[in-house]
Amino acid sequence: MQPWLLMLLHLTSSVGSLLKPGGAKALVAENFLLRHQLLILRRARQRAPNLRFSDRLLFGFGSLFLRPRRLLRTAILVKPSTLVRCHRALAELKLKSHWVLIVMLVFTRRIIGFGVQAVAVDGPALCRLFNRAIAGQTIPKRLSYDHDPLFAFQRWQANLRILGIDSVRSVPYVPISHPFVERLIGTVRREYLDRMLFWNEGDLEQKLDQFKKSYHEFRVHQSLEGMTPTEKGGRPPPQAIHLSHYGWQAHCHGPFELPAAA
Repeated sequence: MQPWLLMLLHLTSSVGSLLKPGGAKALVAENFLLRHQLLILRRARQRAPNLRFSDRLLFGFGSLFLRPRRLLRTAILVKPSTLVRCHRALAELKLKSHWVLIVMLVFTRRIIGFGVQAVAVDGPALCRLFNRAIAGQTIPKRLSYDHDPLFAFQRWQANLRILGIDSVRSVPYVPISHPFVERLIGTVRREYLDRMLFWNEGDLEQKLDQFKKSYHEFRVHQSLEGMTPTEKGGRPPPQAIHLSHYGWQAHCHGPFELPAAA
């Protein structure tokens, strides 16, 4: 075989091995990305820097040499306002609005369940949302809800009669007549849904289930004398942690972090 052909094959093999993630080249690429981020930070110390096209190109090319697990831990300069604008841009691209129905047990503040739908809600759809929210749970004897026009559908009223549920209407135009569920709705919006992205109905349902578990087991309530909903329901409280020896535990894949025994 000709020498130049051997050299070409060796060069091709070397380039191919360099393009694979992992190894020493992954460490070099990660250090390069870190140094480039430091250079970006030095551009303007009084405000968050704007990424140029060349910066994004270098970050994208450098990420090819990192392992997937390491890539998730690599710091990339992204402002929170950028994520908010991205979320708003996705919403402006006519992504479907999702309706969420919450059913709550007032005595223990426990979330019975969520009903999610990606299209406009009418009478039959409202019944499906409610039936999905209470699926697998004991049917309540009484259900309190406000004067939203959705609850005026005849199909909704018929569904309650079939299930044997007595309806209790709140005081019109007085949100404090439903203080606990109004607070829960605000908590879900402000502390969770406004801080995360979801791609479809199934993804939103999974994220709401994660919030439900965290809300039941770790969120304390002043009106429950500092207990969680599960503790109010009869579960013994967790073991107390020492302030000199503890760690932080993430919930719902990141939005919430609470101290835990280490």
